[in-house]
Amino acid sequence: RANIKKFSGNRSFGQGQKTIGLVVGLHGVETAGFFVVEKLFQKRKKLANKVKVILGANPSGLIGNSRFNGLDLPMDIKDPNRSYPGKSFGSVQERINDLILGKVKNCDFVLDIHNYSNLGGPFPLLALEGIGVKDFKDQLKEEALRFLANLKSQFAFFVDAKQAEQRGFTGTLNESLNKLGTPNLGLEMPSIEFLSKKTVDQIVNSLITAINNVGLINKSVLKLP
Repeated sequence: RANIKKFSGNRSFGQGQKTIGLVVGLHGVETAGFFVVEKLFQKRKKLANKVKVILGANPSGLIGNSRFNGLDLPMDIKDPNRSYPGKSFGSVQERINDLILGKVKNCDFVLDIHNYSNLGGPFPLLALEGIGVKDFKDQLKEEALRFLANLKSQFAFFVDAKQAEQRGFTGTLNESLNKLGTPNLGLEMPSIEFLSKKTVDQIVNSLITAINNVGLINKSVLKLP
């Protein structure tokens, strides 16, 4: 069992010039990422860069064992990962999203960890939604693919922007980070009922490699959309 209380809120550890953001628990029922963060913290001396963790990103959903945020009930029932970028003076969910985005948008890379309820290994999601400038999109994709390669995943999913919009997959953290020029990936893990210690160890070991090899993108030469 992961020590959730020990890592609640946000925490930074490791050392180095670059910062990698880890977001865990945007959906309150998806808690397998806590085990990854705990193990990564135990191995923090192997890190050559800093890690900034946003843990329990949907606190009311975590408490209520729900995918959704419960603090806006009964008026505003929204998927936390369809409500970005958020608003500083909006609903509770919009304020939380605005706060999370503000904490990770200046990271050199962001990994958003989710869960799926099935057997199988973890797989990354590369989502390049809402990008209007080709060169900018290519550089974001290059950095994401480099991180993906270092994760050594057996397979990955690539999200098409048009299909995502048709299926209602808009307002995600990935989409907002892309618009801000922050390289990122999503990572889908097996949920805790299917999670093994071996899987956690594999994810953490490959994640350390990916974190230590994050490259910088010169955003100053890019024209943002």
